[in-house]
Amino acid sequence: SAAGLPRPPGARRLVEMWLMCAAAGLVPEQDAAAAGRAALAALAVPEAERPPLLSALASDMARETPRRRRLFRLLAGRVARRRPLVLIPIMHGTAPASVSVGEAWSWERGADGRLLARRAGAPDDARPAAPDAFAVRFVEENFR
Repeated sequence: SAAGLPRPPGARRLVEMWLMCAAAGLVPEQDAAAAGRAALAALAVPEAERPPLLSALASDMARETPRRRRLFRLLAGRVARRRPLVLIPIMHGTAPASVSVGEAWSWERGADGRLLARRAGAPDDARPAAPDAFAVRFVEENFR
């Protein structure tokens, strides 16, 4: 089975790169949906599990601002484990040209080692926030 095959360390990033190049129109005769279907087939993802994954990809591709899960995993592993982070959502508009700044959020390790997220407006409301879940929440609540 394909599940037992070893994968090189950069295989996931290579697939992500292929998907994003296809989405940007850089892969002849392929868009993100076609690349996603091909990637799931190549990775031997069972047919029954593919529709929700393709739906999630379509949802991500329709967003103006990606959720950046990998960036938040990197921040959690390299920065937030040692020091608190303050994240400030900054939105740029084009018609008319504008810049708006949203409410600051903090992300830090709690006493039990879990990552906790809180908004500046509710400093006593710290909620556990794993990197992927926090990426989705932060981006969806602050960006289109």
